[in-house]
Amino acid sequence: MKAYSIDLRERVVAACDAGDSTREQIAARFSVSVSWIRDLLKRRRQTGSIEPRPRGGLVEGRRSAPRSRSWPRPPASPAAPRRCIGRWGGWASREKKVAAGG
Repeated sequence: MKAYSIDLRERVVAACDAGDSTREQIAARFSVSVSWIRDLLKRRRQTGSIEPRPRGGLVEGRRSAPRSRSWPRPPASPAAPRRCIGRWGGWASREKKVAAGG
């Protein structure tokens, strides 16, 4: 989703500063959410700017490839899936009950 334009941001802030409407009415007039207006006014209070925050992308110094695991994967035995399924009552434990006559 693209950031809202600076023009829209300025019009919303001007409407809020005028004080003749509630935030709900302003949100309906400009087709934005009340939470977006709240965040915009908070950003202006904290930073003095209504510019959109920078969006994602590749940052210098970061790896572009995904990281590998930091631990080695243990070797799987042929019985590993049956042990895991049987532990939670899957088909392996049912086979044992049937074989045992239960």
